[in-house]
Amino acid sequence: MNSPRSTAEFFKLLSSPDQIIGQPESLWLDFKGDVYLPQDTKPHHRWELAKDVTSMANSGGGVIVLGVATSIDPASRVELASELRPVPHGLVDPSAIQKVIHDWVFPRLDVIVASHAIADKEGELWTIEVPRQSERDTPFIISGALNAEDRRQHTAFGIFKRTGTDNAPVLPSQAQQWIRHGFSALTHTQREALPPQPEDAEGVLRDDLTALGQDEPRAHFYIQIAPTSPLRLDRFFSGEEPSLWNAMYRLEQTKEGGFNLPSGTLPQRGWKNSHRTAIAGKSTLSVMLTGLTTVTTSQAMLTWASKSYAVSGETLINPHVFPELSLEACTFFAKHVASRLPLETEFQWRIGLFGVEKPVAMRLPRGPFQTLMFRDRPGSQPQPGKDFVLPWQVVPIIDPEALSFQMCLQVYDVFHIGADGILFSEKGRINPGRIRDQKY
Repeated sequence: MNSPRSTAEFFKLLSSPDQIIGQPESLWLDFKGDVYLPQDTKPHHRWELAKDVTSMANSGGGVIVLGVATSIDPASRVELASELRPVPHGLVDPSAIQKVIHDWVFPRLDVIVASHAIADKEGELWTIEVPRQSERDTPFIISGALNAEDRRQHTAFGIFKRTGTDNAPVLPSQAQQWIRHGFSALTHTQREALPPQPEDAEGVLRDDLTALGQDEPRAHFYIQIAPTSPLRLDRFFSGEEPSLWNAMYRLEQTKEGGFNLPSGTLPQRGWKNSHRTAIAGKSTLSVMLTGLTTVTTSQAMLTWASKSYAVSGETLINPHVFPELSLEACTFFAKHVASRLPLETEFQWRIGLFGVEKPVAMRLPRGPFQTLMFRDRPGSQPQPGKDFVLPWQVVPIIDPEALSFQMCLQVYDVFHIGADGILFSEKGRINPGRIRDQKY
């Protein structure tokens, strides 16, 4: 199947909507199974609309299609259009969509909203086309935030960008760079020289999952961090004091008995002579000589499936895992990998959750953990999440507490849980003291 290379080519497919099935999402194409503004519209619905259109506007433009559900292709791990879900007639109001964008987005952003009939079916598809914007107008900013009562307030703003097939919040460090250097000059440089994905990222991930004893389709979560350019780590091998090999063997942990990286096991030879420590069925940590660091954790660590804690023994994603594991991963990388590289080195990272056969909810179960319940996104309830792979993102420095919070923000968003719901967080950071104080 040939994929459209532009919005113009995609619109030709709408003459026969069945051709959409199997098409991948991309930087400029986003499918939505539901509408943005249902009949009982709440502020968080308007926020989602503003977030998605500004992501497109800040990334060269594109089109959002309402009425098409997606699923992840197991081979490529890319979101593909999997089902037409025609929108009932009268449910989408183009003027209401444009009004929300005018009210929530600065500077003014105009989009093109259009309906597309589907032969022999009730309902229609809708497209929201975001034209390519002049660089003098970017970045487009969401002017407002939601408070605990789901009310809009104007004391904060957010910037979102289309990253691969995801709408990702811009890191505060990146926003500060835009302000300091000028958005136009910086984006021009980035488009000319985007760092390539680390060459061995997929190979080492597959090899580490084998060491984990993780067979598809069992769920697993992974984190990868690397320099934007392959470099050779110093003091890598055993015997070169203080060696990375020794650091991995005697790994410091945030909390004894928590969701930790493996420690106390001798590092073994991994993918292309990497160091790897692994506790089968729990977690792995590997580091390549180039600096590429990979962390994986298994379904046994990710989920609750006990009748003692989960209602009727249902499977639940455990929200403790992500802040604890991501903080340990970022702390290890900053202390033992980034410290062996030149000061001017920039870094990139990605995360992924894969092998979830069907959408699974993330929440704390009943029982002794019920006092730890977190707040969900205002005006909504946590929703079941599914597999996702976040494309590589660049950061100028490794700040473990801030970066681990950004990782959690991406994961929790999949389950429709806002920043206020991230466990152990405080002011946009994961607080290690709160993790240590938590009793299991």
